[in-house]
Amino acid sequence: MPKGTAQARACAHCGEPITGRAPTAKYCQDLCARRAYSKARQADGRHKAYKSSQAAKEAQRRYHATRRETRPCQFCGTPYPTRKDHPTRFCTPRCAAQDRAAQATVTRKPKRSRRRYLAELKMQRAAHGTRGQRWVEGPCQRCGTRFVLLITGVPGAYCSRRCSKGSQRERRRAIQHNAFVEPVFRAKVYERDNWTCHICGKPVDRDAAAPHPLSPTIDHVVALAAGGKHSMANVKTAHRLCNSVKGDRPLTTRRF
Repeated sequence: MPKGTAQARACAHCGEPITGRAPTAKYCQDLCARRAYSKARQADGRHKAYKSSQAAKEAQRRYHATRRETRPCQFCGTPYPTRKDHPTRFCTPRCAAQDRAAQATVTRKPKRSRRRYLAELKMQRAAHGTRGQRWVEGPCQRCGTRFVLLITGVPGAYCSRRCSKGSQRERRRAIQHNAFVEPVFRAKVYERDNWTCHICGKPVDRDAAAPHPLSPTIDHVVALAAGGKHSMANVKTAHRLCNSVKGDRPLTTRRF
């Protein structure tokens, strides 16, 4: 073959010479390429597998089509397809969210406070009865709310610790008002007593603040509950811890 002339190539499918195509082309036209690809698929079983998968998909589509039905949306009324065995109520999640919001505004229950919830829980427990425990029921002496409490000794008079503490504060203020003699200045009392606790004899921490146990506070030597007066002569410096332990007892009967 003379130098510079192209070698004639034959089509891999029909055997005709390839003209006017790329040098790497194996087929003379696109039709031959598609026929060769189809023949190869039939030879190695890919065509049969594809037909089987398509038949399976069609059977599955027909099966699911028999299980679906059209229903109206319960919120907007738009017809939508749904399953027969597990039907839905709304056509879109947006309709479902709007329906929940509308139901919440209509059937929203009033919120119960924690105090009311605990009172109802205690009443339920008292109704069932518990062996070896005593319960008391009645109106609170401070707020008037009816309550049920578990008691071990003296029956309670208040529905909660908050009412009990509030009643004690009110009682102390009333006693202090009746026992008032003159204004009591804490700074002057601390300086007079040289910042020393009169109960334990140790110095108080000037920089500590309540509720630190070593913070300074004033103590009525004769307690207000025992008839003492609220005056500069009846108060002394004390640790907060020492004052709490002493309580309203005389200094000679304290227990440390």
